[in-house]
Amino acid sequence: LSESKFSRLFYYNPVGILIVRVDTLEVAESNPAAEEIFEVESKTLKLKKLSGLGLELKNMTLEEFIKKMEEEGSVPELDATIHLDMQHVKVCRLSAVSIELNRALNIIVSISDVTRQEQLREALDRKQKVETIGILAGGIAHDFNNILAVILGHIGLAKLRIKDPHSRVPIEKAEAACLRAREMTGNLLSFSRGGKPVLGVCTIKPILVDFAMQAVSQSSTACLFDISRDVWAVRADQTQLGQVVSNLVGNASQAMDKAGIVEIRARNRDFSGMGVHRRPAGISGKVLPPGRYVEICIKDHGPGIPDKIRKQIFDPFFTTKQKGTGLGLSIVYSVIENHEGIIDIESSIGEGTSFVLYLPAAVDALESENSGEYGLKTASRRVLLMDDDQAVREAASGLLETLGFSVVEADDGYEAVVRYRDALVNGHVFDFCLLDQIVPNGMSGSECAKEILTLDPEAVLFLCSGYSDDPIFSEYREAGFRALIKKPYTLEELKSTLGNHLVS
Repeated sequence: LSESKFSRLFYYNPVGILIVRVDTLEVAESNPAAEEIFEVESKTLKLKKLSGLGLELKNMTLEEFIKKMEEEGSVPELDATIHLDMQHVKVCRLSAVSIELNRALNIIVSISDVTRQEQLREALDRKQKVETIGILAGGIAHDFNNILAVILGHIGLAKLRIKDPHSRVPIEKAEAACLRAREMTGNLLSFSRGGKPVLGVCTIKPILVDFAMQAVSQSSTACLFDISRDVWAVRADQTQLGQVVSNLVGNASQAMDKAGIVEIRARNRDFSGMGVHRRPAGISGKVLPPGRYVEICIKDHGPGIPDKIRKQIFDPFFTTKQKGTGLGLSIVYSVIENHEGIIDIESSIGEGTSFVLYLPAAVDALESENSGEYGLKTASRRVLLMDDDQAVREAASGLLETLGFSVVEADDGYEAVVRYRDALVNGHVFDFCLLDQIVPNGMSGSECAKEILTLDPEAVLFLCSGYSDDPIFSEYREAGFRALIKKPYTLEELKSTLGNHLVS
């Protein structure tokens, strides 16, 4: 190999190359790729000892590496890390071979920066773990939420019939327990495709303030808000985003032994037209697409997160708490991913930790939704209720009748279409329909809605279910539904939703 060819291979090689003197173990030469990896100029690398480059070999000490070179003349590819400073670590793969240059024995060390590939691999592993839990969660969620719907429905009816406040206490405690069970189901569904967000346009300030204050209500922690006055709205599922805020603020409070200040910041970030290197990348290594985003930062002043566990904290069931479930940050990660956003983490030992979220902004305009200015007028209103579960139908019918509606039941979409058609023929039109989405071995709620809207384009429809990975749940308005009612629901929640969407 001629000197000119070697020179070209050295300088234009995309792999970082160091030429190290065997006698002194100092760097004699480095190519531009190596300078980029170590983020220093060639003159800074020159004459630095191999031990002073921040290299840490996996499964081998530097002394063992040198000994292997002396005995065998080469070291096959091995994993290593480069510690550029306390916060900045690169993952690389390294190999070496002895070679005689200018009548002196040297070591050629080849280094490839695989930090990005490792981030993507870890993100894929994390995603597979989350999906596995999601499959388990989704398998039971529909039936479990139906059971809770029956219990909550009958509790609501019992509360109305018992006037004595003392006698209502056990019932209200049972209702509170059901609502906690509903929250647990929601946590598990955040892992699954059935936890796909129902996107709407959300004003960010009330979500941050309300859920953060709720998360620290049982502690001595204070929240310090810095929310830009002109901060954009975001496209998000308000319930899931609130869960993210609650989990992160709750963790921040616990990191400070429930006494301290949690800083919560929100501001606009416009990455439109920016190149890939100027846009942020999250813990998964995914770079944000160009566009407008809202940046949310939640910072504590706790002990910080050690480097050795920083990559694990988003894994399902990983926890450092004695009574922790290890699901909180996994839920946060899954929700943000499902919202087409990213999450990153900055932490310094002894100084605290910041979680930084980026969510797509809804710059155009807030959706105009009725907010209950129309009262819930129920006199002589007829309702078509479709659900395949008889117990759920009975509970829902009881709630609707308590609100003053006249209810006609159907156990699947086919029967609901027939009943709606008969009502049109006989002149007894239904004022609205409440349709369950999942009907095993029958017509689903969305299919039923399509048939009903063909019969009556002015039909008022509500979609209801406890779980589904059907896209209809994030696009229910496009399918002709007024609103989505998630099972299980309380009497108050049902009344509120109907009151927001039914005109007196």
